[in-house]
Amino acid sequence: MNTFSKIIALAAAAALCWGTLGAQTKPGRTKREKDKTTQGPTKTGGDNNKLGLPNRGKSTIESILDEVPVNASATKVRQVITFAARDAGWTTSKGEEGDIEARFNFKDKYEVLVGIAYTQKDYEIYYIRSVGMGYNEATKTLNSRYYDWVKALNTKIQNAFLLVDAID
Repeated sequence: MNTFSKIIALAAAAALCWGTLGAQTKPGRTKREKDKTTQGPTKTGGDNNKLGLPNRGKSTIESILDEVPVNASATKVRQVITFAARDAGWTTSKGEEGDIEARFNFKDKYEVLVGIAYTQKDYEIYYIRSVGMGYNEATKTLNSRYYDWVKALNTKIQNAFLLVDAID
């Protein structure tokens, strides 16, 4: 990769940090719940002060589907996702081939567990379970902070792919 290409890749990584590029969300569709049909990160009322988190309402759970922006093997994709998740403060464990579990713990009181299904071309971050986040089984909603954490994780993953590409 020449110097100009590296500069472009680094600029794209910086743009991702500032949110000018981003992933598609799949409203209402998680890997484990393909029949769900809600739209967007829907806010609902709710008192989240009981959780010790800002009163920001609840969001409908949705998965995030994004492309792998570089040409990489499945092994490389796994390594980059694992590195980025750990760098973002998530702990990871190896699931089945093509799947990683990532856990985020906030102040030892709140925890979320997501799965990251991946191929050489794309990956999907999907909800598995949470503790202390006010999950409502009937409406499939939980504290909106979850969505913030997952979006930040996705941004870290995208940045890691672009930086690895710039270095290679």
